[in-house]
Amino acid sequence: MHGFYAIPVIDLTSVLKKCLDSLNDTGIALVGLANRNSFYITFYEQYLNCIHSGDGDGFTSAEDIMDALMILDVPYQIKSIIYEERIDVDDYASLSHYIINESTINSFNKDEDLIDIPMSEHITLEEVLSHKQLQGFLQSFIRGSAYYFPQEIQLISFGNLSAYPFFFES
Repeated sequence: MHGFYAIPVIDLTSVLKKCLDSLNDTGIALVGLANRNSFYITFYEQYLNCIHSGDGDGFTSAEDIMDALMILDVPYQIKSIIYEERIDVDDYASLSHYIINESTINSFNKDEDLIDIPMSEHITLEEVLSHKQLQGFLQSFIRGSAYYFPQEIQLISFGNLSAYPFFFES
């Protein structure tokens, strides 16, 4: 399942409770989500601040999932997957796709008719780069002739963790 980035933090406990309730006795749930140090999260915060004057909710992070599980008193385990997304500086199409489609598209508006939350399909990479703060932020990830966008994904597991001990061994 994908899409936890777009679930408002206020709804996380009820969503995770439904996920937990849908598991059978030996089931586990796995949620892979970027933490707050990852590019997906930090870029979207910059995007909201620069393009939309801070309006809109940021992406849900792995830490938000863990906080909600703690509120529910649900034990969980985490494993980290750390990598850098590399995109050549001169590969405009890939950069545009990564910035616009992958790093901003998950806007969520459960009250669609009441609140206008801007969607990234209405923005281009040119517009993003026209904002000096965003341009500088993106340039800070250039090393040599490529962008290196850091990601740390937390694989969060919960449910009957004892049913799969081999999965959780280091």
